[in-house]
Amino acid sequence: MKKPLLMLTLALMLSGTVAANAAEVKTAKPLPEERFQTFVSGIEEKQNSKSEKLLAIWNEKTDERETRNENFMTLVTQYSPELQSDFETAFETHNELHNNLFEARNRIRTEFQEETAAMLSELKETLLAQVASQEITSKEAISSLKSFMNERRDGFNALLEEYKNLISSEAEDWESISAEVKTLHKELKAAIKADNTAEISSIITELYDYLLQHISFDQLKLDTLN
Repeated sequence: MKKPLLMLTLALMLSGTVAANAAEVKTAKPLPEERFQTFVSGIEEKQNSKSEKLLAIWNEKTDERETRNENFMTLVTQYSPELQSDFETAFETHNELHNNLFEARNRIRTEFQEETAAMLSELKETLLAQVASQEITSKEAISSLKSFMNERRDGFNALLEEYKNLISSEAEDWESISAEVKTLHKELKAAIKADNTAEISSIITELYDYLLQHISFDQLKLDTLN
């Protein structure tokens, strides 16, 4: 009878050890530093992902614009050769403005992100010290970090709104002009289909004037950003 009793005792001891180890694994929590780093890393990943997405959209739009310009230059060369040089210069100016606008927006966004990162790092150290001294809990510290990021997001959105307000009048004007340009493009397609050379040339001249207005609007946006 001693042997079965010994085996039972060993089994109970072993099961107790396993249960204790399982309980330790179950109740183990990441350190405050680890939770903070996970939170900060998540923010950085989102920012990098957004920057990559914006760059991809920008490149796509640039390719589309260049294709449109090339196709339109074919029409200019055929129907309004006297405007070929003017259009080429205007398109170059327009492309340069768009590049400068993208760089200006990217610079503002990058500077804001870098400033946020520096402030976040300082806040993180303060909160870690407060957690270590048991002034606040880890949960409260993470909540403070989230509140800070929400405030920074709202601050950036406020900057965007301020920029939009500064150019709101001109933006409204350009919206009306854009509708006129779309109508002209429809008329241009109809004139090409009808092989109405005089009408095609007239519309191309009007579109050149609108292109110059668009360039002026883009220059205003760039000046406002800078």
